[in-house]
Amino acid sequence: MRFAGSALAMFFFLCSTVVADENEELSKATKKTSALESYSFTMYIEIEGSPMPMDPFEFEGKNQGDILYLSGDLMGQDFEMFKKGDSVVGLNPDGEWEIAPEENGMGGEVSAGMMKAPHEELDKIEGKLEKVTKADEKQEVHGKACDVFSGTLNTDTAKDMLGNNQLAMMDADISGIAKLWVNEDGLIVKIKMDIDIAMDFQGNEMEMTIVRTTTLSKLGKTKIEIPEEVQEILDEEGDNSEPSERKKGDQKKDDEDY
Repeated sequence: MRFAGSALAMFFFLCSTVVADENEELSKATKKTSALESYSFTMYIEIEGSPMPMDPFEFEGKNQGDILYLSGDLMGQDFEMFKKGDSVVGLNPDGEWEIAPEENGMGGEVSAGMMKAPHEELDKIEGKLEKVTKADEKQEVHGKACDVFSGTLNTDTAKDMLGNNQLAMMDADISGIAKLWVNEDGLIVKIKMDIDIAMDFQGNEMEMTIVRTTTLSKLGKTKIEIPEEVQEILDEEGDNSEPSERKKGDQKKDDEDY
């Protein structure tokens, strides 16, 4: 009996050590990826179970320093936008660049608060994923083998990841699952978020899932060209945000083009 008790204690000790190691490994990858000076990315968003049928959204983006660039199709309408701090400049239907309000988006669709670069989302979940596990088998991203980590998001973190304050404030049960792919250089090159939402919608129980898949590329090699008109608007608006906290550590291996 004494032996069995000792073996069980050792089993739980080893399990807790493995979990701690996986959490630490993922935390290091998150911080290292957030410290990248630049990168490109694609973002694919699907909404499952929506009361209104919705086609998937697909965006392309770039981040360099404190500048975020996004382009794509939003509900059948092409868009192109730049963000610096709390200022978002986008093309209006007349093809002219204009500033978007911080809270109310242009045309009621996009606001500064909704536009987040992948590294900002990583900062939000760093150290907050629960039940982190590491898959036994690697998976390829950009043709290179990656470790795959999975974890759960509690209600507060899942709401924070939504990027939609109105939806997050509704009386809804919100939770999520995160999956992250880490390459051999310890950088996160793919992120998948499944946010589950259960709520009462006009007297009916509704359940839907927002699936957001982001793939990073051109790590440390991305360049953003800002049109002169956009730069003028950004200069006029000024950047009142706090200085970036992104750290620039040793990036000897980070400049590889994926």
